[in-house]
Amino acid sequence: MIEKWGITTEKIAAVVTDNGANIVKAVTIAFGKQKHLWCFAHTLNLVAHAGIEGAKQLLKMVKDLTRYCHQNVNVADALRKAQNDKAVPLKLIQSVCT
Repeated sequence: MIEKWGITTEKIAAVVTDNGANIVKAVTIAFGKQKHLWCFAHTLNLVAHAGIEGAKQLLKMVKDLTRYCHQNVNVADALRKAQNDKAVPLKLIQSVCT
C-alpha cells in the first residue's frame, strides 16, 4: 500500500501494532526494528484482562469453598467450633450476582 500511495520508507517515522508475533515480524522485515512501536493501549488491555481473569479464578475458588462448607455438615460444625471465642461468630455468605 505504501508503494501504491507513493510513500517512501524514509517518510515513515513509526509503525504502531498490537503484540501479535506475525505483525511484529512483518513490520520488522518491512521497516526495521527501530521503527516498530508496541501499542500501549493494547498492552494495557492485555494486562487488565489477565488481572480480571485472575480475579475470576480466585472468586470461583472462594465460591466453591463456601459451597463445600454449606453442603458438608462436619465442616460447618468445625467452622462454628473454631469460633467459640468470638462474640459474634463469622458466617460464610455465598456471592450472588444479583
